[in-house]
Amino acid sequence: GKTLVTKDWENGIAALAMALFVIPFLICVAPAGYFADRFSKRHVLMGVKVAEVLLVLGGGLALYLGSISFFMGILFLMGIHAAIYAPVKY
Repeated sequence: GKTLVTKDWENGIAALAMALFVIPFLICVAPAGYFADRFSKRHVLMGVKVAEVLLVLGGGLALYLGSISFFMGILFLMGIHAAIYAPVKY
């Protein structure tokens, strides 16, 4: 049978996913550095790890539901998570 998903559509979704993961690094790097210097490293790391668990559960739920838009939202939040985690870690 005929499929609704074309190669162009797949490429567009992949490009959107990459952009949604990278854009938070551009937006959040300065505030993340501020949080890393201003607050206790331990507290920020604990908050980031709790957020990580919730994001992974949300990603699993998005996959289970088959919702691309929900998954893209989770991917954007994971980009924010990574941007906040990097300055605290290093």
